[in-house]
Amino acid sequence: MSTSEWPAAFTLAVGQEIRRVRNARGLTADELSAACAALGAEVPSRALTNLETGRRGALPVTDLLVLARALKVAPISLLFPLGGEDEVEVLPGHNVAAWDAVAWFTDEQVREDAAPISGPRAVIDRYRAHAAAVHTALVSLRIREDRRRQPGANMAYADAMLADDVRCLLEMREAMLQDGLVPAPLPPRLAAVWEHDARSDASA
Repeated sequence: MSTSEWPAAFTLAVGQEIRRVRNARGLTADELSAACAALGAEVPSRALTNLETGRRGALPVTDLLVLARALKVAPISLLFPLGGEDEVEVLPGHNVAAWDAVAWFTDEQVREDAAPISGPRAVIDRYRAHAAAVHTALVSLRIREDRRRQPGANMAYADAMLADDVRCLLEMREAMLQDGLVPAPLPPRLAAVWEHDARSDASA
């Protein structure tokens, strides 16, 4: 595909995916437009119809973001839908597998060596590791809560597991802050555990 043809063709592919998801959600163009307006961004139903039918040659990033939120999907899934097309044309004349397109966009390409410590990939990897640590701590918290509902359950192991996971998470957050990175806020349930434990340590 030529350089001049690619933008419109790519935009049409995104528009068709938006229409597919919209139909799957049981929404009309007017309803999706109203959902966008409720999010504080205007995407007129006529503009939406033009996008879905290929009469709109470009899609602003801002419209992509609000449409994705209104449709309750990740923006990346509208750009490069997995499970549909085998290949996508990510650049003029450059077709790749759909997953390779996603991995390029999200910087998840498989590497044989470690990412440069000061590069963007290393920063992304640290935030991913933080998200994984948050998930692990939440699982431990759920296990402890389940055991508390079981009469006679031994709480020592569950308490220790959660304490270890929270400690590792907080050490990770402190290291990120020392390197000038601001970690995402802790989920309220984990924050409450940390504050409770901090108060217990202070009073001990």
